[in-house]
Amino acid sequence: MLVFVSSFGLASCAGLASLLRSERSLSALKVASAMLNSGLLGLGLSLLWYERFRDNIYALVGATVLAGMGGAPFVEFVLGLLRNTLMKFLAGVGVREVLGSEDKTGPEKGGGEK
Repeated sequence: MLVFVSSFGLASCAGLASLLRSERSLSALKVASAMLNSGLLGLGLSLLWYERFRDNIYALVGATVLAGMGGAPFVEFVLGLLRNTLMKFLAGVGVREVLGSEDKTGPEKGGGEK
């Protein structure tokens, strides 16, 4: 049980460190999301690999820390990819203004064709 708790805690701290290194603006929701995501990823990895690494717990905890470091950037990449794909799809429909996109170079703002 101690292995799983430490895997969760260390992976969530690694996810927080990864978020702090990214130098992005922080909010309580972003910090909680990064820590929970990375912690649960590390916990899941330790639960899956516990039988294989039962004799080498340090390798298991080290792998969960590395997974925690990569968990938050991976989720941000996937969410950014989904957001960009959704924005391209909605741009054809014409509801970009509803979502509050930062692209202000359309014809109505003077940046497009005249």
